[in-house]
Amino acid sequence: MSKDRITSTYKPGQGDLGWSQVLHNSPPLLKNSPAAIIQGAIELLRHKIELFLSLHTTLQYDLDYLLNYLDRNIFTLASFCYLKADTDKHLLPCEALDWLSNRVAELEKELGSCPDFLYHKHPKLVCLDGVRIQVRELERIYISWRYSTEIITHLLVNPQLTYKVNYHSAILNRLSSYLFWTIRKEGTLLRSKGLDIEERYWLSQVEDFNPPKESLLT
Repeated sequence: MSKDRITSTYKPGQGDLGWSQVLHNSPPLLKNSPAAIIQGAIELLRHKIELFLSLHTTLQYDLDYLLNYLDRNIFTLASFCYLKADTDKHLLPCEALDWLSNRVAELEKELGSCPDFLYHKHPKLVCLDGVRIQVRELERIYISWRYSTEIITHLLVNPQLTYKVNYHSAILNRLSSYLFWTIRKEGTLLRSKGLDIEERYWLSQVEDFNPPKESLLT
């Protein structure tokens, strides 16, 4: 048996060399291209959504609908970012942006203002916050794609796509805002059931560090 880890008969394929044939009838893309990174972020977001939905079945009706809708449809954003954006079939509907904006306004009015940074102890809120955090990460990656040299050049040649590109940025921004407020709403619903749910905010200054003098196990 040869001691070589890779035998002399090995022939590297495109995937081994960092290329991926993502779309039919299109040139292969590097796996670290901005659009490919967006696809990876979407896969992680879908995983977090599916994990949350599998663990928590009692939800606000609008949150339940939105998460299931995203699980089925958010991947179309990847198709859009692979520059297959010449049709509307890859665009999330305008109604989604309007709905998110209106729902955020309703929740702000109902729940009142609070600091921007919350942290959570209850498993349901922690898991849902993981979805929100991944949406924010997807938004940052999308912005990196938006201002990459390739896309700036593409939009100079196809200026009619600029609105669609900016529209998806707005969708992701509103989505993370909606999740922030709906997590607060879920907290109030848990409190109404008698659970000890306290809104916790990031501290404005560091606490003193006072560890116990003896082990808690003794």
